[in-house]
Formats: sequence, C-alpha cells, structure tokens
Amino acid sequence: MTLTRLSLSRARVDRAGHRRAGPELMRVLLDDPATAVLPLRGPRAPITGPPGTPRLDLLAPATADERGDRDGAVLVFLGEDPQGRGYVLYAAAGPAMPPVAPGSPPEPGGPDEYGRRWADLRAVGDLLDDADAGLMTCAVAVASWHTRYGHCPRCGAATEVVQAGWARVCPGCGAEHYPRTDPAVIMSVVDEADRILLGRQVAWPPGHFSVLAGFVEPG
Repeated sequence: MTLTRLSLSRARVDRAGHRRAGPELMRVLLDDPATAVLPLRGPRAPITGPPGTPRLDLLAPATADERGDRDGAVLVFLGEDPQGRGYVLYAAAGPAMPPVAPGSPPEPGGPDEYGRRWADLRAVGDLLDDADAGLMTCAVAVASWHTRYGHCPRCGAATEVVQAGWARVCPGCGAEHYPRTDPAVIMSVVDEADRILLGRQVAWPPGHFSVLAGFVEPG
C-alpha cells in the first residue's frame, strides 16, 4: 500500500539551497521587513488561530528582535516562497522554555509574556497547512541537530555555523558537519484476526498508545 499523505513531508517553501553560500544573505534577509521569522524554543514554535486550524505565528525581524527571540539564537535560512519572501529560523541556543513534563501530552502550552502560545510539532504538525508544516518540520530537525553539534565529534573543538545555518565547520581540524538524517521504520503488526499490536511508554499519559517503530541499523 502506498501512503498518499505524510503529514510531515509536506512543503510549499523552496529551500533555495543555492543562496546559502552568500556572505550577505542573513544581513539582507534581516534588513527586509517582509522576511518571516520563526522563533523556536526546543521542539516548540509559536502558534496562533483556533485549535483545529492552527497557524505558525511568524514575526517580522524587528518584532522578533524586540521580543528577544534572537538573543543567543542560531539563525537558519529556511527558504523562500514563490513571491520571494524569505524565511528565517531563530533557534534558541538553550532550554529557554521548560520541556514537556513526563506524562504530559505535547499540547500547546499557556501564553508567554507576549501572549504567544507554543506548541510541539507532534501536537500540531498534522493540523498545519502544507507551508507551515514544512517550515516547522524543517526547523525542529535542523535546530535539534545544532544543539548536538556544538562541538566537533572528531577533535572536540567548538564548531562554527556556516552556510546560513546548514553546516558547521570545525576551526580546529577543519572537519565539516551537516544535518544528519537517521533512517527509521514504523509498522503495524496485525494477526490473523486483524488485531493490531500497540505499545506504550510508562511516561505517556493514560490511554496513549502507538504502533511500533525503531531506527534502522547500519547494513
């Protein structure tokens, strides 16, 4: 059976990878009031709209800076839409927002000091439209990689962000590091009576179950 709709594989924004090497790209984008900024705190992004049809609460660069979203953040060029509007991720450098407590579903949290609601990708990814789903999926994945590759796995030196946030380079040994993709599988196991095997983690809320999944080992 071919799956025709994968919620986190939708996108409408062109990554525009050819622009990443431009030395002035970030300055140009952040000087343009039309640029859309997506702040990210851990796996959470700000959302707006009713619960059933949420949207990303994208900000202008000046507004994001005024609210402190840029402070110490890693900046990543997420791409541009057909109208030429650029999108930039401000990924918080540290745990600026408390993580989801064990046993709690990844639902949108209460408003912050600016009245924004923050939601986990797992809670809203399927509800966002194609453009927002693509932006948030990309942003969460790249930001998570940045938090793990602050130091070179070869020599231990602190790495530097290059390529508009899409690579890190080690000034010590010269190694280049790029966002990694870990292959995984997800499956439904059924028996002859068409019953499905589900699993759960002890940290999940009561009544939460999942089909089986896991990472693919080398070879």
